[in-house]
Amino acid sequence: MKDIRNKKMVVSDSAQVKLNQDWVTMDDITNTLTYGDVDFSLSNKPQKGGGKLYVIEGRNANNEDIIIHIINFTNKAELKDIVHP
Repeated sequence: MKDIRNKKMVVSDSAQVKLNQDWVTMDDITNTLTYGDVDFSLSNKPQKGGGKLYVIEGRNANNEDIIIHIINFTNKAELKDIVHP
């Protein structure tokens, strides 16, 4: 996750919609990338464009579970989706 944290973060349209709903913030995403847990059974999956998908479980500021989907490319990380299970 350190590799992902050190890259420029690009937010997909679908993730931006979730961020606009006010139950999750970019601070929550940053904290999840720092303190969250990678679901290795769903992660490290090749994606179109050469990146690999990482599924990371964390919590938002309200201490509610969130799951973020990040595609890790060589030069950037894309926040693909945010799930509120």
